[in-house]
Amino acid sequence: MEQQALITMYLADKTKLYQDWFAIYNTQTEQQSLESLKKRFNTWFDSQEKALRKIICNELDYDKKKFTDQIALITIIATDYLTVTYDFSTDSVLIIATILVVDGYLDRLCPRIETLNCD
Repeated sequence: MEQQALITMYLADKTKLYQDWFAIYNTQTEQQSLESLKKRFNTWFDSQEKALRKIICNELDYDKKKFTDQIALITIIATDYLTVTYDFSTDSVLIIATILVVDGYLDRLCPRIETLNCD
């Protein structure tokens, strides 16, 4: 499936997005709730946070750039940065990048200066 079409599908269906992420690491076929899958992703994120911060904040400079196109940002993170680090298929890194973008993980990794409370 074309990258943009795959990302668009995931943006429209978070349950499918998280189910496909879970399938990367697990051979279980039983259905899990979206909430359960999000908790599992958060645990994975916590274990990968240092590497992701290096990739996204230091190498991509996410916190210093303005991105207006979600699909382009997901594609850049996935194909230019995550494939090298994680050695997953393109579809797999697109899944991870989509979750990072749509569920606020990027701002957790690299808070933007204008969003910080400076009082």
